[in-house]
Formats: sequence, structure tokens, C-alpha cells
Amino acid sequence: MRLLKRSQMLFEGRVEDYAKEFVTPAVFYSADGMLPVCSHAAMVDTAKVLRKSLVERGIVACHPTVAAADLPRNGRFRVWVDWQEVAADESKQPVHSSINYMRQTPAGPRTEMIDWLGASCAPMRQGLRQKQSA
Repeated sequence: MRLLKRSQMLFEGRVEDYAKEFVTPAVFYSADGMLPVCSHAAMVDTAKVLRKSLVERGIVACHPTVAAADLPRNGRFRVWVDWQEVAADESKQPVHSSINYMRQTPAGPRTEMIDWLGASCAPMRQGLRQKQSA
């Protein structure tokens, strides 16, 4: 799974490459609602907002741990991921959880939907709200 590489792309500011890891249209879900992303250009913009939200909080990396994965059916599968944030000051950060809905493509697995789970994902939801209001 390319989740660590994808996270590195985001923190390195390689938002074009990060956006290519998704199929569009894609959807982000959270407790606050949903954010549809209908084009590659919109995904690039979304990545910029998410990166900004994380960096403004002093987060310098997110390390994924795959908790579980489905067996693929019809080229689609789900991946449950716990994301450990890493702060510049090395302070303990909360773990955020997501379910990534993946689709197998000729270029490899790509995400078509992310469901951010629980209250622990408030910072990600904040970034998505910023995107919705932009």
C-alpha cells in the first residue's frame, strides 16, 4: 500500500502527485458531512487545504498503520488506517482513523472515498470545512 508515500507527498508539498493517488470524483466523509471532489484540479486544491491545516498545527508527518483490509471484490476494497501525527516538537499527538475505499486501476490502487472516523479526526474535518467554505 502506498499510504506512507502518499503522506510524504502531502507534507513535501507535492500536491499534484498526491492528487494522482485519487480517482475523481472522490468523496471525503466526516462527522460534519461530506466533501465531493469532482476533478483533479479540485483534488489538488483540497490537498493544499489539508496540508495547510496540518502544517499550521505544527504537524510535520503522518505515519499510517493499516489495521485491516478487505479482500478485493470487483476491483474494489476497503482499508482501515490509523494515522499517527508527528509534531515538530515531538509531542504526543492523537491517532486519527479512516476507512479508505480503494479501486484498482491500471496505475495501481487509487482512493475513491475516505471516511474519517470519530472525534479524533477533528483537525482533518477542520481542514475539509475550510475547503468547503473556500
